[in-house]
Amino acid sequence: MGMEISVEKGSIYDLFNLPFVSFVDHPIYQLERVKYSAVNNMIFSFVDRNHVSLMEKYIPKEKFCDEISEEFLAYSNLPFENCVQRIMYSRGWEYNISHYTKLIPLFQLVDLYNRNLIRRDVVTRLCKIVPMNIYGNGWNSLSSGITASIHSPISFEDTIMKMGTAKMSLCVLPTFKH
Repeated sequence: MGMEISVEKGSIYDLFNLPFVSFVDHPIYQLERVKYSAVNNMIFSFVDRNHVSLMEKYIPKEKFCDEISEEFLAYSNLPFENCVQRIMYSRGWEYNISHYTKLIPLFQLVDLYNRNLIRRDVVTRLCKIVPMNIYGNGWNSLSSGITASIHSPISFEDTIMKMGTAKMSLCVLPTFKH
């Protein structure tokens, strides 16, 4: 429908900082498109005011995943599920297992984001005091003043071999609490 037009770096509309205006029939037929729009500056126009109310109720403007991530990072002693429950209750939403299971794909993204944020923080701190070899993508952007050698990604088998000869190996899995 046009909003799917993309270039290497994502939506063409975002690349040129253009809004994408979408005229939508009843939102129940467009819910997936509205919820998971690939365009950051998406504007939806509804014919009926009741449709706007429906969208505001079921797709709130607040960043639900951001709130869960912030809660998880602020209360690192709490299991992920408890952070989700706390945010749901704070919004007046009833915690219900069927709703929770439908949201699991979003929670996986929040968990992945948190893991990477925590991993980056731990590695950055350690690299300032301990010489390290780091393998994988995305580490070149570490700030200066670190004692690390950054290497390209390696295979799983090579990773196991390197871990076997390493003096220290780091595993950061924040969802394991006990």
